[in-house]
Amino acid sequence: MSLAWIVCFSMIWTSLSNDPQEVITVKQGEDVTLQCWGFADAPIELLEWSRPELTDYVFYYREQRSYEKYQHPSYKGRVKLRDPEMKNGDVSVILKEVTFNDTGRYECLVATRRTRDKRSSIIVRVEQTTNDTSGGGKTERENRDVGGNMEREKWRVGQIAAIVITVIVATALFFLFGVVVAKVGQQVHY
Repeated sequence: MSLAWIVCFSMIWTSLSNDPQEVITVKQGEDVTLQCWGFADAPIELLEWSRPELTDYVFYYREQRSYEKYQHPSYKGRVKLRDPEMKNGDVSVILKEVTFNDTGRYECLVATRRTRDKRSSIIVRVEQTTNDTSGGGKTERENRDVGGNMEREKWRVGQIAAIVITVIVATALFFLFGVVVAKVGQQVHY
């Protein structure tokens, strides 16, 4: 029975100890660097910067060049590699003149021929630079908090789901263990 408790505890501990992605806060109209590192010793074959809610890419690179035709329209002409030569595996991009619509999670995928794919993600929060004094819109703080609160809430939901699944698995293991012990006990008595 103690093995099931150890498995249960380790699954809960792992789910709670995972930190959320890096969060970058930037003011509306500024440029932001989305950092991602590939492999320093292998040429980059594929680089994809994306957002989960978009079907097109934020930035797409393949066969030693970027392809603007695969970019979402709102990112065309606004994204470039920080280091066009991608020295030391630096596949970070610069997103120019961010708007409030740029708030969200960005995912980086890097692939080479010799290594496995490498993934990372960053959350960008965009702060508005002016207050809305008309009374009809949200305040600067409300606008600023929307992106961060959504990502924190998703992370919490993920943690809760992991805990619930862990409890279900642990309960099933306890039940199975009880059935096996009962069957062995019956066989020993006969």
